[in-house]
Amino acid sequence: LVFLGLLGLADPPRPEARAAVAACRAAGIRIVMITGDHAATGQAIAAELGIAEEPGAMTGAALETLDDAGLARAVARTDVFARGSPEQKLRLVEALQRDGTVVAMTGDGVNDAPALKRADIGIAMGLRGTEAARQRGRSRASGLGAESYKPPQKAADAIIDALACADLNQRLDMLREA
Repeated sequence: LVFLGLLGLADPPRPEARAAVAACRAAGIRIVMITGDHAATGQAIAAELGIAEEPGAMTGAALETLDDAGLARAVARTDVFARGSPEQKLRLVEALQRDGTVVAMTGDGVNDAPALKRADIGIAMGLRGTEAARQRGRSRASGLGAESYKPPQKAADAIIDALACADLNQRLDMLREA
């Protein structure tokens, strides 16, 4: 047996990601990361991006064991959800919404499409995102009255703009009901 070598790869966050997180946090937006990465990797990235100083993480396997009350407690205190299935992503979005949270979700894959569709604001990311993600993202944004909305390159600006649109629509609905 002969040792030939060792290779390490890194996929660091894009430089603009930290600024996007900071802009969202400055606007009062809580960020929850749902990642396909290992929980420890997700925690390290969340800390690097400033999502949380000491981000807590939960795996898809752990999510599977929770009833709705347990899930509600978990989403209130967990910053990173790792190795989640499309069904679990959808369940996370619904749990946040049951608590009254307006949920904006970004995603780029087929596995994100159900949660993008259910989120109050679904944003399909990047030029390489799948068509399923782009369609779901546009359909939810259109539901908020943003028909000219396009998949953004700057997620933070898009989320802040879309939340402002959602807030405005909610206020208009409240006025109509009064």
